[in-house]
Amino acid sequence: MPLPSTPQPDLLVWRADRTSTYSVKSGYKVLLQGLASIYPSETVMPSTSIVGLYYRIWKANVPSKVRITVWRFVRNYIPTFGNLTVRGIAAHTACLLCDGSSETAFHLISTCVFSRRIFSALHITLPQVLLTSDWLPWLANFVNGLSVTHCRLLFLAIWAIWGHCNKVVHDHAAFDLPSFINFIKSYMNDMDTLPPIASSSVLSFEEKCAGDVLAAGCFSHHNVLDPFAAEALACYQALVLAHDLSYMRIVLEGDSLSVIKKVRHFFEDRSVIGMLIKDIKRKMGSFDSTTVLFCPRACNKPAHYIAHLGHSIPTPCIWIGNIPHQVDQLAIKDKWWTDPPNLSGINL
Repeated sequence: MPLPSTPQPDLLVWRADRTSTYSVKSGYKVLLQGLASIYPSETVMPSTSIVGLYYRIWKANVPSKVRITVWRFVRNYIPTFGNLTVRGIAAHTACLLCDGSSETAFHLISTCVFSRRIFSALHITLPQVLLTSDWLPWLANFVNGLSVTHCRLLFLAIWAIWGHCNKVVHDHAAFDLPSFINFIKSYMNDMDTLPPIASSSVLSFEEKCAGDVLAAGCFSHHNVLDPFAAEALACYQALVLAHDLSYMRIVLEGDSLSVIKKVRHFFEDRSVIGMLIKDIKRKMGSFDSTTVLFCPRACNKPAHYIAHLGHSIPTPCIWIGNIPHQVDQLAIKDKWWTDPPNLSGINL
């Protein structure tokens, strides 16, 4: 984990709760977990196969949003129509994908015709499950028997299926099997071709004015395991370059919504990148004005091209004026440039 550039005071953080703040509820949960370790015979412990399922979920080489979605399916924490009906939020339970059984986590993975078509196209053969109560052990045994590649495909498919469920509800999206399968395979191929952050995280940004790229840079950071830390470091390096170039009014754009939200808000961030966020906010104070904006990944291609280019460069590299031609071409296609008079923008 990279250290902040300036000394920071110690901060009390309660790791047993995602808010990082102690509460009686979270303390009670920790107490129960401690009792379970002392009196294991009086608690229901998960089987070895289910422990293996959780291990494969959290160790899978897929983005964290995919792992979290799969974990929510396994824990039945996903807001399916079945769960929403139990809570009195939804009035119907029918699955909108197959217009058949009640939409539950069990149904979407094991019995939905829509899902089975997708799994079949990905050469993933699901065994038959007879009872809903046997679903979790069935899934655990099935996942534990898959190869690493098929396990990743299965997790990506579950994540994509849930995303399509939301699109059907909110956008009335239609289903096209070839496009759906191509999306999953392309997503997996992109993960395999991009360099992993753990070995070499390359950060990039571009300085723009009137649609022209004025400067670009990439910095290699080793042993940065967290992608949000990589994004925060890119943000900080962008501000440093803008300050060195004497720009005093800037617009900071990024495609990491989590980092953008943390930089925008005034509350004290207690996450693992909290100290880096403090560095960013302190550096922003050296400018006359700063605006922080979120832009989708599709509108941030120049930055990702620089990052890919910088992966082969072992030392920090900054281009001022003499920008790679491909970056200029991508910048022309980018429609998200912020271009008020005398205003510079930075992408990271």
